[in-house]
Amino acid sequence: MTDAPSPILDYASPRPRRRLRLPARSVIDVRVDHDGRGVTIVEKLAGIPEAIAGMMFALFVLLVVGAVAYTSLRAEWMKHHDVHPLGAVLAIFWLAELLLLGIVIDRTWRRTTLDARDGRVILRFKGLFGSREHRWPFEEVADLDSVATQEAVGVYALAELRFRATDDVPVHLFTDHRADEIARIQSILSRILAGETPTLTPPDSQTAGSATPVEPPDGTTVSRLVDVRKSLRERETRR
Repeated sequence: MTDAPSPILDYASPRPRRRLRLPARSVIDVRVDHDGRGVTIVEKLAGIPEAIAGMMFALFVLLVVGAVAYTSLRAEWMKHHDVHPLGAVLAIFWLAELLLLGIVIDRTWRRTTLDARDGRVILRFKGLFGSREHRWPFEEVADLDSVATQEAVGVYALAELRFRATDDVPVHLFTDHRADEIARIQSILSRILAGETPTLTPPDSQTAGSATPVEPPDGTTVSRLVDVRKSLRERETRR
């Protein structure tokens, strides 16, 4: 029995798929080539002030702990040629805190780039400590669709872009962005993959008299909305 291929997930979307990621706002920039034969879609996490403030505080703590550990270890070694127990514990704590901070920064500020042109789709994931890249010919990208991820009444209509690539690998991109934004991206990509010129519409096109567009929610808001949706489903099941 052959195992199904693991899906390719987007870690720069508003939904925090991993722990150790601070709440952040995800934004998408869509740039279509002048000739209409290619498109570049860039998604990145924009750190909110609370995230930046938290990291600045963590750096301050690192400086204080590092200074205390260094002073204790140096003084004990100069006097007795021995290791100060408290200084050693603080040094270990300092190293662990530094590693944790690096992981948090890497997972909080990530970038996803999707290029479609010249008969090839290129997907890149970039973080602080490395990057990954996937390449597929146009003809091996199928079932491109905008799939709803949040449909509860009275809350944001959210969606994600899905398709199946080479060897039937499922790909989930731009998860929990606004549904109209994902539908626009899906329309542009579908036309480019089919060799047609995409119809460009403003990303925030609205009918006359409608309200100002609402910014996509951050990861904390999305998690809360998912919990609300689960609660509503449980109530419907009980009935």
